[in-house]
Amino acid sequence: MSRVWLIMNTLLRSHLSAVKRMLAVTRLSLVPLLIGALLATVPAGCRKKVDAAKVADVNQSLAALRKQLDELKTKFVALREKVESIPPQLEGFNDARARFYATEEGRGVTDGKTTWLASRLEAAVSAGNNDELQAISKDIAATYDDIRRLDEMYVKLLHQMMAFERMANKEKAEAAAEATASAAPASPKAKRPKSKP
Repeated sequence: MSRVWLIMNTLLRSHLSAVKRMLAVTRLSLVPLLIGALLATVPAGCRKKVDAAKVADVNQSLAALRKQLDELKTKFVALREKVESIPPQLEGFNDARARFYATEEGRGVTDGKTTWLASRLEAAVSAGNNDELQAISKDIAATYDDIRRLDEMYVKLLHQMMAFERMANKEKAEAAAEATASAAPASPKAKRPKSKP
């Protein structure tokens, strides 16, 4: 038994720093859990109250923001169909397509931002944090500006894609006309009857 004890003691000494690190990591991972448990035990009467009218205003503003983003998403889905139907070999189209995808990515980020704002709002209400509620309200106003800029970019991109569609249709019509002209048989010359002298 003493031999086992000696081996375990030796192993512990040699790996003491690893054991200490493991205990520190374990303790650190318990900190958020303990904080959550502490907050859950605070009586509801001790928590701060947020202004219900302000919460209703922020909720209404966030709902209107989501509606605008949904409309913008619908527009971009239709524009994507246009972009994908245009032949990529048109001069200047690759740059316009890159601008479309960059703008579409920005629209997606803004869409994700509303989800983030909704979760922040929920946390601020449950924590009774009026300052956070004010910050969320400012972020919603800034997001309205982002949507306005995205809508302006949509209009510009729509006009560009319409111009590329016209170019593609013109090229298609010219190619069809050339194919028709080359496939048509040459009209035979009418032979005149030879007159007898």
